[in-house]
Amino acid sequence: MITEGSPLPGAYWPADTSQPVMETTIGGVLCAAAEAAPGRTGLVFARPGDRVRRCWTFAELLTESERAACALLARFDPGERIAVWAPNCPEWLLLRFGAALAGLTLVPVNPALRPRELLHVLADSRAAHREPPACPRARCSTIAA
Repeated sequence: MITEGSPLPGAYWPADTSQPVMETTIGGVLCAAAEAAPGRTGLVFARPGDRVRRCWTFAELLTESERAACALLARFDPGERIAVWAPNCPEWLLLRFGAALAGLTLVPVNPALRPRELLHVLADSRAAHREPPACPRARCSTIAA
């Protein structure tokens, strides 16, 4: 019987060696997909009730992700951690790919966190801090410490 505070007796799952481990990143996977099938659909997005779906080919995903990578590198240094506090949307995925292409570590933050929880995650993750740029389209909320 496992009780609170007792160590787990078998918290180990043996490695699956039936397939080789790919020596790549998600950015590398995107580059390979864009090279192998540039015109194929790589992402389709629609919210329930949407009449029109947004679609990207692998080539378009790579182009947009490279733009994101350039924008990120204008603000952050490779190796830094950046936190993203946002709901799922296509731009989140483009940011994920962009961060990988830029050599940044993305720290996904649950958008349902309350301000105090968010501050804890940001401090614990050691995410780089930069003031957000002024953007009229951005939906920002003030977080009190």
